[in-house]
Amino acid sequence: MLAGAGKQGFTEWQSANMCNRTNKLVTDIFIALLKYKCGLPQGSGFSVEIANLYAMFLLMWWNMDPIDQHGTIAPFDTPRHGFPLLAGGLTKSIASLAYVDDAKRYIALLKSQHSLTDFYRIIQGYCDLLADLSLGIKMGRNVRKCTIYLYNIPEDAIVPEFMSIAWSFEAGGPVKGSIAVVSMRRDANDNLICYNVPATLRNSAPQHIKDILHPRKYLGVYNNAQLDNSEGKEKIIKKLSQRIGLVSSKTQTIQETKIAHNMLVCQVATYSPLCIYMSLADCSRIDKQLLSAYQYRLKYMPNDSKHNIFLSEKMGGIGVRCFTREYVGALIRDLKVYISNSDSLPTHALICSFEEATKKHLWYLVQESKIPQDIKAASQCDQISISGKKTLSYIVDWEEPSYAAISHDHTHIMEKAIETTCKLGFMFRDLNLEFCSRFVDELLVQDKNAKAIGSPSITTRAKLGAYIGEGNKNFFQYSALGHVYLLLKLFIDNLISKTRLENESPEVDRTNTALIRQLSQRDTYEKAKLFPGEISPSKLAATARTAIDKFHTDYKVCSFYNISEWRSYRDAAHSRFIQCPRPSDYKTIIDDSNVYIPQIDASMLQNSENLSSHLTSVLRLKPAIEETPIMSPLDNSPLSDNEIIALATRHELPIFVSIDGSLTRDGDATVSVNLVAPDIQPLDTDAEWQHRIAKILLSRTWRLPRQWGTGKTCINMAESIGFIIGEYTIPPDLPVIYITDSNNARTLQRNVKNSNNFTHRQMIRHVKQGIDQAIANHLEFLTSNWLPEDQLSPRTKQLYANGEEVCKIWAANKLLPFSNDSHSIDYGSSIDDSSELSYRSWNTDDASSETSEAICDPSQRLSKAQTRYSFDRDMYDLLGRTIVIKVFSHQLDENYSVRTPGASPKPNLFIASANQIADNAATLAHLIASSLGNNSAKVYYPAFSSRWTFTFEGCITNKGATKVLEAKMDEELFLRKQHREKQGLFHRLFYFNGLRADLIGDESLLRNIMKQTAACWTRCLYRYPPLVQQVYNQWWADQTDDFRRNNPQKERLDLKNWKKDKIIREYIIKRCPFCPAVKAMTDIRSGDLEHLHLYCRNASLIKARAFCHDKLEQAIYNIYNYASIREKNLSFAKNPRTSTLQEQLEQIARDLEKQEHLIFKQGQLVTEARTTNKAILHRHALQTAIANQQVPADKLLEYDQYPLCFRLGFIHALPEQEFDIGSARITDVGYAGFFPKAILTEMHRYAREIKKANDDDTEFITLIENLSTAFIYRSVAVQKVIHILLADAKDYLNKLQQERERNSITQSSSASTNIKISSATRSPPLAPSTTPKLCFATKCRLLVAKGLRRTPMPCANNRNMCSGCLSETLRHRKLERLESEILEDTASNETLEPLLRHLKTPISLKEFRMLMKHLPTMNTPKRDDHIYGAARYLANSFGITLLDTDANDSIDPPLLPPKINEMWRQANFHCRCAPLHQRPFNYGSRAFCESCSYLVFYDTMSHENNTCRGCSVNNYWQQANTPCIACQLATIVYRNPFQKRFHQQIEYWLSVDDSSDDSDYSSPTSQHTCTQETLNTKSSSSQDLLRLRNLSIERSYQEIRGRGSADQTKFVFENLSVLQNDIISNCSFPKRTFHSHASSSIPSEPTDNLLSPQKRNSLTTKPSIDNLDTVHQPLRPALHPIDINSMTSRTSTTTSNKDLSSEQISSTRRKKQERNRRIKENKLQHDTRDRFTPRCPA
Repeated sequence: MLAGAGKQGFTEWQSANMCNRTNKLVTDIFIALLKYKCGLPQGSGFSVEIANLYAMFLLMWWNMDPIDQHGTIAPFDTPRHGFPLLAGGLTKSIASLAYVDDAKRYIALLKSQHSLTDFYRIIQGYCDLLADLSLGIKMGRNVRKCTIYLYNIPEDAIVPEFMSIAWSFEAGGPVKGSIAVVSMRRDANDNLICYNVPATLRNSAPQHIKDILHPRKYLGVYNNAQLDNSEGKEKIIKKLSQRIGLVSSKTQTIQETKIAHNMLVCQVATYSPLCIYMSLADCSRIDKQLLSAYQYRLKYMPNDSKHNIFLSEKMGGIGVRCFTREYVGALIRDLKVYISNSDSLPTHALICSFEEATKKHLWYLVQESKIPQDIKAASQCDQISISGKKTLSYIVDWEEPSYAAISHDHTHIMEKAIETTCKLGFMFRDLNLEFCSRFVDELLVQDKNAKAIGSPSITTRAKLGAYIGEGNKNFFQYSALGHVYLLLKLFIDNLISKTRLENESPEVDRTNTALIRQLSQRDTYEKAKLFPGEISPSKLAATARTAIDKFHTDYKVCSFYNISEWRSYRDAAHSRFIQCPRPSDYKTIIDDSNVYIPQIDASMLQNSENLSSHLTSVLRLKPAIEETPIMSPLDNSPLSDNEIIALATRHELPIFVSIDGSLTRDGDATVSVNLVAPDIQPLDTDAEWQHRIAKILLSRTWRLPRQWGTGKTCINMAESIGFIIGEYTIPPDLPVIYITDSNNARTLQRNVKNSNNFTHRQMIRHVKQGIDQAIANHLEFLTSNWLPEDQLSPRTKQLYANGEEVCKIWAANKLLPFSNDSHSIDYGSSIDDSSELSYRSWNTDDASSETSEAICDPSQRLSKAQTRYSFDRDMYDLLGRTIVIKVFSHQLDENYSVRTPGASPKPNLFIASANQIADNAATLAHLIASSLGNNSAKVYYPAFSSRWTFTFEGCITNKGATKVLEAKMDEELFLRKQHREKQGLFHRLFYFNGLRADLIGDESLLRNIMKQTAACWTRCLYRYPPLVQQVYNQWWADQTDDFRRNNPQKERLDLKNWKKDKIIREYIIKRCPFCPAVKAMTDIRSGDLEHLHLYCRNASLIKARAFCHDKLEQAIYNIYNYASIREKNLSFAKNPRTSTLQEQLEQIARDLEKQEHLIFKQGQLVTEARTTNKAILHRHALQTAIANQQVPADKLLEYDQYPLCFRLGFIHALPEQEFDIGSARITDVGYAGFFPKAILTEMHRYAREIKKANDDDTEFITLIENLSTAFIYRSVAVQKVIHILLADAKDYLNKLQQERERNSITQSSSASTNIKISSATRSPPLAPSTTPKLCFATKCRLLVAKGLRRTPMPCANNRNMCSGCLSETLRHRKLERLESEILEDTASNETLEPLLRHLKTPISLKEFRMLMKHLPTMNTPKRDDHIYGAARYLANSFGITLLDTDANDSIDPPLLPPKINEMWRQANFHCRCAPLHQRPFNYGSRAFCESCSYLVFYDTMSHENNTCRGCSVNNYWQQANTPCIACQLATIVYRNPFQKRFHQQIEYWLSVDDSSDDSDYSSPTSQHTCTQETLNTKSSSSQDLLRLRNLSIERSYQEIRGRGSADQTKFVFENLSVLQNDIISNCSFPKRTFHSHASSSIPSEPTDNLLSPQKRNSLTTKPSIDNLDTVHQPLRPALHPIDINSMTSRTSTTTSNKDLSSEQISSTRRKKQERNRRIKENKLQHDTRDRFTPRCPA
């Protein structure tokens, strides 16, 4: 066993064994070639699990059990695969389960055949193999990572201990270990025992229950079925909520936020929707959080509609991914992918889950007695047995369960998936029961209560929110697990069996006549009594008839019903004229007589295969066995099948088939398939036919229905069906070259042929659902029936090889250039129109104008020549029997002449003409189909649909249910937004607006105006509620004295519910503040957005409108002037007639107003049209309306000034009282930037006419852009003025409010000024600025004392401290908690050792917090900003330097290195006090002496063990008898706490600063009280404060003096000496109280006005004459405070007898003389020795 392992160990051995080995990993999701590496790269936890998954795949390949045909477990003495150990030519294979984390071994035994002992013995056998590799390579194995899960164990059974022997590194040999076991048991009644335990009680649960409830996950998905994945789901929701908020706070713009949120939502929603079950309620929770995040970013109000947040950008929304859409879409997509792969294990698991869920719901029906007893399957349903689930609930303790409940509600993945998807209308169907699915879908469509998402019949959209919600529960009864579906399934199966027994004739059974008769009769359902009181028998019978009709119609359409065929005549095959088939020459080959009739009792697959066989018999060319007769030109009859094939292969190449489709604007799609032959002439010597137009042999055309399943028919579907018709037409033993201009159809054919190159997921999602899954399945079915290469005849192989060779030649462009001599035949002169069977089917009048115009435009032809006229290797596919050539369309016109002069068709004229033949035939097919009558406009269940599929509103989602879900969610949100009266205006006019949604920007002002969310007066009231009170107070102040005396109760109204009082709301609060005074209350208008833009009579708004209207009028005039000059060569002013452009635009504007518009009326959306024009009136009609007092008179003046704007509706004539935003037309809301799309389209059409006339349209395009710019910027410019007016109004109201408050405080009797809010040029009187309340808490005072701030911060609202000081206080509290936790902490040395590494090297704050995660306060999951500051201070306590400590140094400067070293040296000390003097104080497991502040050891004797003597928990650190790291940290914190350092800072900086009287601010009494309580400083007497102040003055003075020489500071210190004496004299007394300040005299008004606001209160009052003797007088007057701001106007004093404010010094010279005079006087009166001596008070 030990041989071959090597001395190096497992890693080296495995690397050598796996060197240069590449493994191909194939899954349902991807295919990858993984080159083996020693140690897969592992970064995050997810990549680790991916590596484990890969290792598990390796294990499965190498370590599989021997295959046993009987399905039993092979004996353990049978050789097993494993890792090969090679040594000395010997090989030993050993098992390797021990070294793969996610390796699993599943064992299942039937209880009826095996005992528990056998089961345990097999488990132990695998345990014996578990660690063979460990013994072989001598590498340890952790047995704790191995777990055995046992299921269905009897409740009283004893589970043995399972042992495993592995190598142990510590023991140096094999060691036996016990493997943990988790047992899920059943009671005596076979009920599965489950547990319901609250989260708070789980930690104390018994071990076996704790093991069962322990959350387990695999690849990030919780897989503990006992918990029903609830914990994993809650964790995901919680994490997602945190990330949503984080993204919202960290991003700057809406676009950035949207991208980040979309990535986040898609990543979570699409991770594993099948395994992580989320209900629609859970999805709505996440959507609400997304809405909240964008509500604040977009500045939405609570009552604003937020539907555009989840609406896609193309529909006018922001485009944020809705979690509901992404999750349900991913769920549908994964379900569709996994369940349709018949060869995979997920398919088996999902189908089993579906079957078990079906069995459970049938059992429910049996219990409720809903299954009729006369149904044959009733007895089988009665035998269904479902084991119970016994849930034991422990609420209080673990003695006895609080209660036990037995249920049968087992969890099934498919049940949850079906329940989630069906609530939105997506029904999961099994088409093996096709008719039953059709029947139930028809019942669902008729149910008025089951309204799918996006249904137009929903009547409560006006009340629905911006998120989708929880769906409709009525759908579940029609789902694959609902009782309606299950009962109908049993009923139809019973009826089919019964009918088969009664009718044994195969002809009758094939047409299902008897079965249809039974299903269509009312008596059948009356006897069955399927849904008594729920669905009547009459409704069931009528629904069955409708379902049968749709059933037959769908297969009739899929049989190519009314497909038409045209065959060439024999003379045309040899003639030289161009063949032009006429519609009358086409014959219908499939009609009611030969369509396929499906069988009701067959599955979709059976009916589809039968349909294919039927189409083969009808459409395929059938060459006769006898020889082809010689064709005579005189026998002019249609070609036979033999002749067609013979002519098609004359060139010894595969048959050429050209395919093309056509699609009209009405949605009608047609396809044409044409067999063409080369025009080979008798005198040809080479391949001259390549330069001739192809000959049409056979043409088949068909018109598709407009709707195919849930999707609309597109041209790609038509082109793909062309391949299908071609396959049914050409015999299978002949090669084909298909010519098509559709790259998508060509790609589909190539992919279904090479399906082995794709995974199943890629085939479903990318290949089949791209165009249509049913069509792709049909094409794949036909492709799979191609003859294998070994069954092809030699002639077929030779023809294909020739075709392959000619395609390569064409791709190499080796054809000869086009020769005029070889193409000199005049085809046009050879057309025979006289014959009854004329080949020309149309004339030039029938050709589209667009095509003829393109022919006349040489510049357009030349611009596309290089791209259109090309052919290379990438334009053909070699697919075995079939070759597909892709050509560029429209190289020729409909008459087969080259469209671009000078260009050469590629690859040649023959191929290009074949493509044009198909194009002409596809266009002609519309006329043919119209003459044959209408086909069915809709196919509900297309043939060849997959077995497992989703239906929506009775139709199969053949292009993918996820696409339908996204479209329907957009449609639902779009309809909900339309139901908003104002903010739904943009979406109601969405299809009339000329501006696309992506042109108005995400955060632009234009978007807000269009969405009716721009700022206006009413919106300001809602966004800023205090404004309501201000408006009311101003209204009250404007009332007369008599009114206020008579209505005192109205002065203090409670405006909380002001919106409910109509009088207050409409006539006071919402009244437009910019309009002039009105005479009557009925003339008062609200200041909403439309009023301000259209009708407000404010002077500024009128000017703005006039300016914008001038620009609009000029832009329209320039357009009309251009059109007039172009048409009449006269300017617009000189032209007596209007231009055609002006007539068209004005007519379009009038018609546009009278078109049907979607309007909001009485809570519902209705379509309504105006019978007459109301907004666009001519001058005479306007005069009449003014005379009838329907329109204001100023509208006539406006019309005369801007007539062109009025005629186009850019300025409308609607009066304000008739203007309703809910019923507005596109012509009514031009003020909001809605440019009529019809007018813009007409102007662009006129520009195209200019271009088609070979004129330059650049100037006209510029004029259009100028008009649209002027139109859009009208709304933007007016809105800018509105913003200015609103800001002015709010500012004015604030000032008036402050003035009223000031007057009420001073109890002034003066009435408030009666001034109305207006936008006039006058400005309101400025209210005196009030000094903000300053903060005098500790932090602000420290910052001011250190000079970091000039003044303290203002206090927060309703607080006596600023926000910074409040946060600082909370940081101190957090730090106290951290220090107390450190004093009690006993973390290990290994945990704290990384902290010591950073005593010398700096560390970031984040890393420091990670190192302290063992503390509970540091390990909080939520964000707490105060912890960051506390962590900074804590790091400073330890002496650890942080990288970003600048913000921390002002409060707690960092310690110096000597101090840090001494602190850590003392941390190793312990208390050595005498026992009598020792005063220990306990902190958890350690104690500190209060006498010496050192750690107290538990004993004084040295320990022989390694235990720390400070805590007796950890080991000592580095040296014996030294404390552990935790004890050292506790000692440091105990001896050097933060508060100690903080008080030292306070004592140093604030001891003098608190007493200074020369600061720039004054502190109120309340603030001093708060500050003193915060600091807890010692109280001082007045004498102490005075002494400290004098010392501070002297210390500052000496410090300043010592910083300069005598010569430099001569005059400075002379002035400072005078200033010092003055300060000492005036400040020798204690501070005055607040009351003394209040009672002292106030400086005169002129002086006070000259001072700055901060210094007005700092002036000391002059002492009175009576007190002059008691005050020490200096020899000169005292200096006034220096104010730099008022230096030029400061008064100066000359003598003590003059008034200090009387003289004004205005010149520099005067000031200098005065200064010198004072200095000389001072020198004479004082001795030099005493000049610098300070005077202290007596």
